[in-house]
Amino acid sequence: MQFHSIRGRRGLASLASGAVVASALAVPVLMAGPAQATAVEGMDLDCLFGESPFSPTVDVEVTAEWDRATGRAALSVDFGPIANPAPGFVFIEDAAHSATVSVTVDGGASPVELAGSMVADFGGGQPVDLPALTGVIGAKGESLSVVLGELDVTIDNYGFTCSPSETPAAATVPIMFPEDAGDLSYLCTFGNNKFAYMTDVEMSAKRDLAGDVTLSATFDDMPNTAPVFIALTDQEITATLEAYVDDAELPLTGSYQGDFRGGVAVAMPAMSASPETEGSTLQVVAAGITTAVGASTSIPCTLEQSASEGALFEIEVVDPTEECVAADAAETEAEGEVATATAAVAAAKKAVDAAAAKIKNATAQLKASQAKAQKAKAKATKATKAFKKKKNATTKKAMAKAKQALKKANSTVAAKKKALDNVKPSLGSAKSTLASATVALESAEDALAAATALVLEEC
Repeated sequence: MQFHSIRGRRGLASLASGAVVASALAVPVLMAGPAQATAVEGMDLDCLFGESPFSPTVDVEVTAEWDRATGRAALSVDFGPIANPAPGFVFIEDAAHSATVSVTVDGGASPVELAGSMVADFGGGQPVDLPALTGVIGAKGESLSVVLGELDVTIDNYGFTCSPSETPAAATVPIMFPEDAGDLSYLCTFGNNKFAYMTDVEMSAKRDLAGDVTLSATFDDMPNTAPVFIALTDQEITATLEAYVDDAELPLTGSYQGDFRGGVAVAMPAMSASPETEGSTLQVVAAGITTAVGASTSIPCTLEQSASEGALFEIEVVDPTEECVAADAAETEAEGEVATATAAVAAAKKAVDAAAAKIKNATAQLKASQAKAQKAKAKATKATKAFKKKKNATTKKAMAKAKQALKKANSTVAAKKKALDNVKPSLGSAKSTLASATVALESAEDALAAATALVLEEC
């Protein structure tokens, strides 16, 4: 049976059972919020404008936020207004501002370049506002260690380069989840790296005609931060969602066969479980999720925050409709008619085979009697010739005996012909019955197909 799914309604933390379950699962109650900035106040820079040096002091804010599309960290550096050494008579309306800054992240051997651009008026001697400088990078934990390096600024035909006067200390920048993170936000581990998985959730529950309930959940594709050279083909990809349903631990699982390729988002299998309930609603608390690729690769994810307090979903259990019940009854009746028609076809085929066997046997007996009659005729002809050649009591007796045998053989042939003629009509009758039974079966199968289609439509 098929049922239309409905989107689960996220419940309130005031639901008592939900609160108990959340405590049992240790689900964090974190709501999405703005990224936390790490401030670097009063950074002294050594800059060069053309051949003219200048030494401004600026405040810098560094923020990091998980990127929903890639799962990586979106790092942003915002420089405060920088002193402008250009002559006061210089003014450029709608000037193209672009800038880059090199940063060392988590002690990496190669600096990462962040970039940004904007359009704004430029006036000589006026402090310069720079665009936010951003880039998406991999992360090894829930924060980044960031060291600022060289800053390059271009404003139309003007430009200047700055470096920190002293090597700044590493700034620890927490990586936050964005406000539009979706229903559930996970922090996942792949090898030595961390990545974020933010997903909306579709949950539904349906009760079949036998009274059994199936709880289903679908998640968005998971970002894949594996190197692009990784390719695992024809793998069983499984997902297991830790969950409590009406206070009872009940994981939801699902799997499919597919390929895993580095850098390509992973389609999450639909997950389901079968809770034992007679109620009209289910209270579902979602927690961690683990994705496995084959037998050797496991990607565990812990729930970091949810769009609803405690990651609680209240799901309506959809019962079969009256139309579904009626359609199912019609399908059952049609299945019975198909079974009856199938048995009738089998019986008709058996009757055809039996009639054909009788005809074959009667034909064989006729041929055998005809062969005996031919032999008897030959003997009678021979005995007659012998009598004509030499008439005596012995040859006369032999001729009479041979003719009697021939008469008996011809009588047997006539009887066998009659027997064959008697069984021939039974084959035609059996074939006619088989044809009618076959038509009835096809009609019953068409009726069953229509009934099944109605079940799919109504259920």
